[in-house]
Amino acid sequence: MLTNTRVRSVNPTERPQKLTDARGLYLLVTPGGGRYWRYDFSFNGRRRTLALGVYPDVSLARARERHLEAMRLIAEGIDPSATKQAVGQDFETVARAWHEHWKVGRTDHYAQSVKKRLETDIVPQIGQRLRTSRQAGPAFQLMPGRGFTANRASISRMQGQGLEAG
Repeated sequence: MLTNTRVRSVNPTERPQKLTDARGLYLLVTPGGGRYWRYDFSFNGRRRTLALGVYPDVSLARARERHLEAMRLIAEGIDPSATKQAVGQDFETVARAWHEHWKVGRTDHYAQSVKKRLETDIVPQIGQRLRTSRQAGPAFQLMPGRGFTANRASISRMQGQGLEAG
């Protein structure tokens, strides 16, 4: 476990250093003297790294809070790096970006079917809503009536990628 004293006193070396804290949280110290909080994790079988801030702007205590928040998102099946990128974007932009990423390896017919459901059923309902936080939004409550099953499935896939509406 890192301490505030250790974080403050570390000197840069010729090569980048990783000072580990716990469960994938570490401080990356660059040769130029930069100190960056990082969190290494695995999501859907892929190794990912999440940037949590720059020291001293982000203290050890705040980095640990952000680390715990990211761990909670992973436990809920949400990719924290994708969620971080989606904040501040409207749902339509996020949905289109998700579809471009998602359609790789799928048949053209299936990809077009999902895109059509997004464009006709989901985007008209919640397309211009902005993402203002990392928390999951009430997307399912907005989708009553015909086609609910397809809409719920599409939104569920996006939420699994950390691209939920809110």
